[in-house]
Amino acid sequence: MKLVLLSVGKVKDERMAGLIRDYLRRLQGAAQVKWEVVKAAGSGLSAQEAVRVEGQKLLERLNQDDVVVLLDERGVQWTSPKLAQWLEKQRSAAKRIVFVVGGPWGTSVELQRRADVVLSLSPFTLQHDLALLVLAEQLYRAFSILSGHPYHK
Repeated sequence: MKLVLLSVGKVKDERMAGLIRDYLRRLQGAAQVKWEVVKAAGSGLSAQEAVRVEGQKLLERLNQDDVVVLLDERGVQWTSPKLAQWLEKQRSAAKRIVFVVGGPWGTSVELQRRADVVLSLSPFTLQHDLALLVLAEQLYRAFSILSGHPYHK
């Protein structure tokens, strides 16, 4: 199974980036994992224009047969075991699952329409870098559940 974390803008805090990379490294035995970053829109743009530009960049990175999971605070909320069950079902069906974390202004309508699942990590709005870290940890936890590893207690 191939997993892609697709996000807007670089993680500025190297400690946070290191934690994200650590969880993704731990996942390597269970899935092929890649973290891709698209450049954030320039600061001179309006929020609406930034969303459009970033949305186009994100859409260009998607393949037609990708299963796309868009992270959004208005999405469905799953437990860790539910995420694990969903990933297990996708193992045989999906070539590639792409988890998309948009920029600070949100995501374009076109990207929202393209999403197969809109997932919320929390009813709170999470800072971009923190959302990536929570996602990486939850993916590691889900695969730990599937493999019977004691990480998920």
